[in-house]
Amino acid sequence: MLETIENPNTPPINPSEGNHLIQTLVEKEELDVASPAPEMQIQPGQLFMVDCQSSTPEQVLDWYAAKPKDTPFLLLSPEKEHLASMASTCVINPTEAQYAVLYEATKDGGTCVTSLGYMITGKDEGPGVDIEPSANSKSTNYFMEAVRRSFEGLIKLDITSPAQPPKGLICTFPASQYTASQSILFQTDREPVESGTADNKCETSFATTYTPYLFLQQEQNGTENSQVLIIATEWNIISGCLYANDIHDRGNALCNMTGTLQPDPKNSSFSATLPPNDFSPKSGKGSFKASIDETIYYYDSNTGQTLGYKFVASAPYDIEDWAVSSNCAGTELGPNFYATQPANCENGDDGTAFYDNHSKIHELSPASSSGGTLNFGTFSSWQTNTKDLVPGKLIIYSNWDATAYRWYVDKGFFGNTDYPYATIYPIDQSFYVDFTSIQPPDQ
Repeated sequence: MLETIENPNTPPINPSEGNHLIQTLVEKEELDVASPAPEMQIQPGQLFMVDCQSSTPEQVLDWYAAKPKDTPFLLLSPEKEHLASMASTCVINPTEAQYAVLYEATKDGGTCVTSLGYMITGKDEGPGVDIEPSANSKSTNYFMEAVRRSFEGLIKLDITSPAQPPKGLICTFPASQYTASQSILFQTDREPVESGTADNKCETSFATTYTPYLFLQQEQNGTENSQVLIIATEWNIISGCLYANDIHDRGNALCNMTGTLQPDPKNSSFSATLPPNDFSPKSGKGSFKASIDETIYYYDSNTGQTLGYKFVASAPYDIEDWAVSSNCAGTELGPNFYATQPANCENGDDGTAFYDNHSKIHELSPASSSGGTLNFGTFSSWQTNTKDLVPGKLIIYSNWDATAYRWYVDKGFFGNTDYPYATIYPIDQSFYVDFTSIQPPDQ
């Protein structure tokens, strides 16, 4: 069955005229793509691709609403205005300009959103301008895997979740799923102790998946109502080459990374629920198990009773040469995770933590040209008061600081002196969730 979209006022867009990287890769793989044109027809199994540089936010929204529900929708170079228009139809959406964004329908009627961000790069003195991702970057490959998968039809959200809630509980379970993929290009220029100048560049990709769950909690026989927001988060940090010895130093081998989630405090009364539901694990290193065990109460109109539903989920994982601790303050919930080898980065610029003796840095094994990954999951939970429910869309701030520690050699009259220094790379992965349907029955 063919779907025809008739809009004579819509100018045709020729996808071959641009030089967008994702467009080029899609054409190179000869994937079956449709692009906007007057009286266009969309066939089953096609991908609908729109160049936002030639399209208005209103056109983007019209095309998304008119296409067949199971047709994946790919936006190239969407600005925040394009994404804001999409937020009116999608439960969850990124809030800032992205290099590319893919929308897929899920088997349970939800939406899976996968975004590819611009690469963050900068010299040692601080972050520079954002640049387009490269064809061989890990974040680009991650996004293209999602594009290829979208041709297989409706997908099932790949999440760790508890049992389905009862029918009487007003909820969106899960609301949707948002995966943000972004890269940092770590750069190091310094003079090592031995022979010559090291000029190291290496990319690290941050792929983060956010899965929100929205609930209406009803107590006192349904007369006291509050909203509960639970977000399951999965981090996948994939580094390139890791160097850490007397010849080379590599920032992404020596990192302290903090990430926080926070419902907009200016437009909601959300507060963090009691531990361990604010962030897990709290501290330690080695083997972890992030877990959440929270009871959501709801009113059963058939029996006239207040019943309880237990949201129980967990995510076990192992970490080697890294440690994790809590980074929670008020409604900002999240982890602080840092390398413990080849240097302990918990203490920031404390030079004694970086060396086992003067001008001798702890080495990785192997000391150079090795890859590394860091994967783990967490759960965060918030609840509104009973008098101030969120009526509609709410922004969830998601902010990272990746602090890369390096070292340099100062050749002085009395010999060489070694100094550690740091560069902070901020990453914004904020998104919207929609509470429109999570309201008391009489509203």
